[in-house]
Amino acid sequence: MAERVVLMTDATGAVGSSVIRAGRGENLLSADRTHLYQRLVFREVPHRTVTLIYGGLAIVGVLIGNAVAREVKTASLAGAFLICALAAGLWLVVIWRERAIGASPAHVSGQA
Repeated sequence: MAERVVLMTDATGAVGSSVIRAGRGENLLSADRTHLYQRLVFREVPHRTVTLIYGGLAIVGVLIGNAVAREVKTASLAGAFLICALAAGLWLVVIWRERAIGASPAHVSGQA
């Protein structure tokens, strides 16, 4: 069951991303440079820092997944809120950095 959820999440993300890019008129066969990872790296955040951020989020996700698998309800609920808060925080940091230097995601993908 868990494998289906993971595959469904990946497929939903890929389809959603493709629909958004098609709506912007982007070439779907070219690399997508608007993911948070690329946006951070292109905004001169060191690769090592970005990797550590993503690694930390992955560790939190594993811990939450373990709590869910063991059916620890309070940890599961708190973990879900925590991962959402961390993801939102990362997104806000990217937006803040882009505004600070006067850039937008379009500058990353070469559409400016």
